[in-house]
Amino acid sequence: MLFRSCDVRSRAEVAAAVAAAAAAMGGIDRVVCSAGIFRFVPFAEITDDLWQRTLEINLTGTFLVCHEAVPRLLAAGGGRIVTVASIAGVRAGANSAPYIASKWGLVGLTKAMAVELAPHGIVVNAVAPASIPETGIGRSSLEQKIEMGWGSSVEETIANQARNYPMRRLGTADDVARWIRHLLSDEAAWMTGQVLSMDGGATAA
Repeated sequence: MLFRSCDVRSRAEVAAAVAAAAAAMGGIDRVVCSAGIFRFVPFAEITDDLWQRTLEINLTGTFLVCHEAVPRLLAAGGGRIVTVASIAGVRAGANSAPYIASKWGLVGLTKAMAVELAPHGIVVNAVAPASIPETGIGRSSLEQKIEMGWGSSVEETIANQARNYPMRRLGTADDVARWIRHLLSDEAAWMTGQVLSMDGGATAA
């Protein structure tokens, strides 16, 4: 197994990471794009730096990874791409405009790639999770929610947030990973351009 860190905002670093993965595995036919950052901030307090950094990592980073990887998938005769969007990519909310804009853009990018790459045997789908406390973004979000008064501890904040979901719980990394594995498998060969909400029923209404 190969691990290599890179800054997804850098074309050169992304290209080197994709090339290293292709060399180690004899090519690439599966890609998952999950890099992202999040920060609660009122609209009037958004800085140029926060706006640019969020869009560069969450949206441009996915574009760069896919742009470097797609020629490898074409050479392999097809493949799968899964992008990690968010519940924020299918509905809006307060105090998170940069993140929401980046995830709505990511949904659009996913659909555009799906339509264009479908004739080449490449299917492209997105998962759109709600809060996942185990992830880096999830932990950061919880810390910010505690600062905002959602609860006095991680446990209390999670419990308070879970009451907003019909299933009365937050998601787990495994909830999302299972569907990513499915979308990467041959069982999802006739499915492309879709955004699968994973939110305990939050967007059902």
